[in-house]
Amino acid sequence: GRHRVLDGHTYEDRMREMMEFIFDRGYELPVWHSEGQDVDKLIKEAGKDTDLGIYLAKFAEKGRIGLDDIIEDIRKGDGDLSEVETIFLFMNAIKDQYLPYIER
Repeated sequence: GRHRVLDGHTYEDRMREMMEFIFDRGYELPVWHSEGQDVDKLIKEAGKDTDLGIYLAKFAEKGRIGLDDIIEDIRKGDGDLSEVETIFLFMNAIKDQYLPYIER
């Protein structure tokens, strides 16, 4: 009995269930088009003095960014991750690993 319960409660199964719960309640991943998003617009929407706005400001010269640009920047960094960076990494993990389970 214990073996059967453990087989049905793997990390992957629990993550899939959690993601189904979240998406069933109306959460939608942000659309990250291949051409990217306008950085100035993202900063304005986030609020230029917020942690997110301040983080995004370092991309202002690029004009447009996508999630891949942000993830690449995070991976080049040193030291502890900020809360904003952690959230972007989580978003990327959802996009890369768990979204296929939701689309089934």
